[in-house]
Amino acid sequence: MSTELTYTLILGGVAIIVALGLLIYKQLNVARAQREANEERLAKHAAEAQKHRDYLLESSKVIANAILNDDKITLTEGCIRLKVMLDNLDPQLHQHPHYGVFEEVYNRTSHIPILTDWRELERQQQRAFEKEMRAIERDCENRINEAAKRLLKDPILQGH
Repeated sequence: MSTELTYTLILGGVAIIVALGLLIYKQLNVARAQREANEERLAKHAAEAQKHRDYLLESSKVIANAILNDDKITLTEGCIRLKVMLDNLDPQLHQHPHYGVFEEVYNRTSHIPILTDWRELERQQQRAFEKEMRAIERDCENRINEAAKRLLKDPILQGH
């Protein structure tokens, strides 16, 4: 082989090595950028999840306090709201023996229309449902109040 051919092959090999090195460098930068973007996205989702959890914890406290101390919320409404909050915090929590009353009231009143559907009812229908809710509330009042008190002392809400 001639010296000129050897140098040409060496130069070609070096050029290929440099080109592959640049390609690898570029791919590493792309991979690093993707990893950083994923980490940012995960951090954002974690922050949003924590914010939502904080909202659920605070709302649960407010509703439990309202059940015990406020005439502006009915026991039925409080139970329905707490059942939903507890389901979002921990789907197993409403099955706890102390908090089962929230699920019970929720289930016993699930057929009653709410919001727009409630407003569309005739007054006579509303009264019949209100009578039914009062009967359920009388039946469960002590357990609801005990559950609300216990929930306010529960470590799940104390950490917030």
